[in-house]
Amino acid sequence: MPGRQRTLNGDGNLDVVYPVAESVQVFFGDGNGGFTDGPTTATGGFGFRARTADLNRDGKPDLVVATTSPSSGVAVETYLGQGNGTSRRRPGCLAPSIGLSSAIWIRDGIVDNRDLIELRGREGLSRRRAGVA
Repeated sequence: MPGRQRTLNGDGNLDVVYPVAESVQVFFGDGNGGFTDGPTTATGGFGFRARTADLNRDGKPDLVVATTSPSSGVAVETYLGQGNGTSRRRPGCLAPSIGLSSAIWIRDGIVDNRDLIELRGREGLSRRRAGVA
């Protein structure tokens, strides 16, 4: 379960986002190589991949989390960052039909202001647009 680094609370220090069970944990960097516990955000399933991107172009990093659960299968959930390390779930999910996702890429949507989220799984590649049109 790879974590991702980015400043999530606006202090300029790199923070880490890490999926843990049915949540995503944020660890705030102190700028000296240490981390403190930040907020935990519950997800709709077992999180196994997490990425950050500014999906709604408000200058605050958002979370993209791939989850799996017996009831909903594989889903990609997005959480809008609040600028202080917390995030709120964006309504709706991206539900790929590619089996368990082994990778998530986010490509910056400079042209159309919408990021392209790519997921690679056992059954191929799925692409979904996120952000504002």
